[in-house]
Amino acid sequence: MSQIETIIWNIVGGILAGLVLLGLERFHKFFRARRFRSFFGCFGSEYYIVYGRYVVPQDVELPVEKPKIKRPRCETKGIGLGPVTSGAQAKSLSYLVGAFRKEAYISPVISAHSEVDEKMEISFISIGGFGNFKTVDLLENAANVFVDFERSPLRIVRKKDGKTVVDANTVRNFDYGIIVKIHPASDPTQTWICCAGFGVWATSGSAYYLANKWREIKKWAGYGEFGCVVKTVAGSDDSTIVIGRYRTKPHIFREPIVWLNWLIRRIEIMEVEKPKNGSGLLK
Repeated sequence: MSQIETIIWNIVGGILAGLVLLGLERFHKFFRARRFRSFFGCFGSEYYIVYGRYVVPQDVELPVEKPKIKRPRCETKGIGLGPVTSGAQAKSLSYLVGAFRKEAYISPVISAHSEVDEKMEISFISIGGFGNFKTVDLLENAANVFVDFERSPLRIVRKKDGKTVVDANTVRNFDYGIIVKIHPASDPTQTWICCAGFGVWATSGSAYYLANKWREIKKWAGYGEFGCVVKTVAGSDDSTIVIGRYRTKPHIFREPIVWLNWLIRRIEIMEVEKPKNGSGLLK
């Protein structure tokens, strides 16, 4: 074999090796994104991360029912300005949006809770407790058989037997929160998740744990519904650990059903948007 042939074969071999490595990298990214999407239930074109309004702490009794609030809207050069949110929720948004972009290569829709209050057929992650309507919807849904907040006295309880897991009056040096994932009884093809807790560090800590430690949750919950109680050292979101966990067995046919349901919806949307009588066609 001549020297020229050797050089050519070395070049061809290098190209083939590069293509193989590129293919393996794309293969790995595809399955990593698939696992993330399956865990969070983000199969459709839109997935919401919903933040609540900022409520100034004060010694008032919390409402028993979800209030119906008309959100004032102010327009600045065509851009709607949503309600102000807290620093904890802003951090939570950063953690979760970063995880979606890094792991699944998608950008979720960021929305104030009052903008999607009446939307029930959506998948979302809600941030915050009673100040977020979507968290209230999740906790009150029949599919939540895991944990809940009791208002008076303020505590985290197990839905199964009402047993107190954490009492806010006895909390010392730590903030406690919950992460709950359900498929709502009204539309099991959707996925609802919430991150909430006592105090700002529990809220941002639970969001940090969900965004960065979702694989740890997956080890014991799989792709199914779950609820867990977390503990965070004040001032350190990355100190969050799980102190109580509850789960149900995942349905093995759920993911194919969700994908089929999403495809049917997309076809229906395309049919609705299709121009009629030749309108909209180029002439």
